[in-house]
Amino acid sequence: MHWSDHHRHHSVGGCPPTDLTSADAFTLQYGRFARDQNAFEASLARLKTPVEVIWGARDIYIDSAMGEEFARRAGVPFRLLGGIGHYPQLQYPDLVAREIARAGP
Repeated sequence: MHWSDHHRHHSVGGCPPTDLTSADAFTLQYGRFARDQNAFEASLARLKTPVEVIWGARDIYIDSAMGEEFARRAGVPFRLLGGIGHYPQLQYPDLVAREIARAGP
């Protein structure tokens, strides 16, 4: 049985089965991410909340060009935060809170 069939038939409460390989788990997670990302991007035109994309300049996982592209596609401001990595909300919560407040009405 292919892992996707196994998942569909044997997962409990939306949790993947525990006998997946790490490659299978990554593929499953990435598939969900891509699906959710497509739905999110299709809904951007209906967005009513003020948005500013903030990105850690020292993010070692995702290049800031992705954040810039998203901001451009969404038509919202982009701000690169120097000296901050992948988790700005955890590394500098006060700065992120100020950014959120600044973007709001």
